[in-house]
Amino acid sequence: MTAEDSGAPVRIDWKLNARKIYDLARSSPAYCFVGARKVIVAELGFSHEPVEGRPGEIVRVTPLGVEVATGAGLVVLRKVCAEGSTESAATVFERDGIGVGAVLT
Repeated sequence: MTAEDSGAPVRIDWKLNARKIYDLARSSPAYCFVGARKVIVAELGFSHEPVEGRPGEIVRVTPLGVEVATGAGLVVLRKVCAEGSTESAATVFERDGIGVGAVLT
């Protein structure tokens, strides 16, 4: 993902720091894969909180969102669009049996 991609869909590079991912995902449609399933990020947040986990790894699932480790800090996926509808990320991931330890690509 780069700033030059603005407007074009971008695949999230979880090795970037949390703020960079947040900024790029807010300026362009951003997506990642959960297994073979493409998920579009509709709403997210971030934290510089130190976190144990490899980039892309889900470290926590709370009612507020799915927390994913990055190169530095974490991104909180709040809402995602999967299969045409926008829902809470926690609801979508829980329904699909995706939890802590799963790695997003």
